[in-house]
Amino acid sequence: MMRFSDQIREAIKGCGLSQRRLAQESGIEESSLSRFMRGEQGLTTSTLDAIAGVLRLEIQTQGASEFVLRRSGVR
Repeated sequence: MMRFSDQIREAIKGCGLSQRRLAQESGIEESSLSRFMRGEQGLTTSTLDAIAGVLRLEIQTQGASEFVLRRSGVR
């Protein structure tokens, strides 16, 4: 299974928005998003929530420490 951070990176890459636009729409710093995308830092839960909101993603748990991203409304 793909690591959760890799799932987020893939969702960001495939969303059709530039990093600048995603940062603007989610209200986060573009530099923070860039560092995350390069694997240099993680995301806070509030930053993750902001990105998930823009991308219409739900974060679901599968077991004690496994997380999966899903498009909102998709099962």
